[in-house]
Amino acid sequence: MKSVKVFLSLLPLFALVSCGKGAPLSREDYSDSESGETAERVSDLKEEDYPLFPAKFARHLGALSSYKAVTKGQTKAHVLIVDATQSIDVTLIKGEYSFLKNESHGDYANTFHESYFHGEEALLRDSASSEFSKKPLSEYKDTYGVYPFDPSIEGYSIGEGMVRTVEKVDSEVGYAFKMVFEPKKATNNARIQMKKFGGLDDYPSFSKIHITVTVQDDYSPISTHVEASYKAKKLVESDCHQTYDVTYSDINGTVEPPNLAEIREQYQF
Repeated sequence: MKSVKVFLSLLPLFALVSCGKGAPLSREDYSDSESGETAERVSDLKEEDYPLFPAKFARHLGALSSYKAVTKGQTKAHVLIVDATQSIDVTLIKGEYSFLKNESHGDYANTFHESYFHGEEALLRDSASSEFSKKPLSEYKDTYGVYPFDPSIEGYSIGEGMVRTVEKVDSEVGYAFKMVFEPKKATNNARIQMKKFGGLDDYPSFSKIHITVTVQDDYSPISTHVEASYKAKKLVESDCHQTYDVTYSDINGTVEPPNLAEIREQYQF
């Protein structure tokens, strides 16, 4: 039987994002320096306030000066009568100079995307052998849909009506919250990114997005687990189920993108 080539995995969508070198602050230290008010704690959340967790988490994530997030997972796809698996491998670094590398490999597709970010500029390439091109950050967002450091969770929108339910679940460490997203409303930007990165014939159509975020009491992220189901079309339509895990480190610590000195010198970045 002739093989059918179809993009299967597509990258995980960012939020993108530890416990590590930057230890969490104590309740006394973790406060607003101007007002002196103690910052919010996860342990203070009442059950009726669980729907506020996505925004609180995204806000805390955006306020971090630096972190590293490493994603590992896979997408299993059913194409006609063929089942296939595609790997997911992503490294994300936030700092004065930020970095994203996203790779996916499998029997039917191999994809690559690498970007550096600084201020309102981005360097990017979609092939490991190609040169980087410099673009305004606004153009990057228009082209790829998802900017890793915008307020979202793994690239899925968290505004009103985007998250169906939020529940606290058991966790061996920290505090874990499982969120069920509204597939049609929360994926506007994610769909753009997946179509672009995967070279799809059309935007993917989601039917399920479940994300569990585990945090420390000060909202510092420990891990994220994502399960998503969607249909993707490249020549033919495939049913895809994606699962991946993100682990976080170096919160507010010292972390630098790879080859940064050479990149800055070569591209005047």
